Amino acid sequence: MVRTRPPGLRSAGEGGKRQNRTDWDLLTPRELHIAHVAVEGLSNKEIGRQLHLSPRMIGAHLYRVFPKPGIASRGQLRDKLSASGACPSCPRARLLSLTAQLE
Repeated sequence: MVRTRPPGLRSAGEGGKRQNRTDWDLLTPRELHIAHVAVEGLSNKEIGRQLHLSPRMIGAHLYRVFPKPGIASRGQLRDKLSASGACPSCPRARLLSLTAQLE
């Protein structure tokens, strides 16, 4: 017997955990942390030293990070993270928050 969801639950907004997810919700905490550090302009080797991981492991994490929000480079990662506010330490995000405070 195949169980199905009773009619009307989906339209009532029940059962859908993915409704308010952002691109950044798709990342694991480790991937998000590595993305934040990569945005600062560090190489894989420098990130690896900082997080006690090998440069190859950093590269593997970034390889899995890039397709999730639909980006292809660290520059796009920086722009997308800072625009979304998911990276408060990003230079662009800091500039936007300072501008908002002045207004």
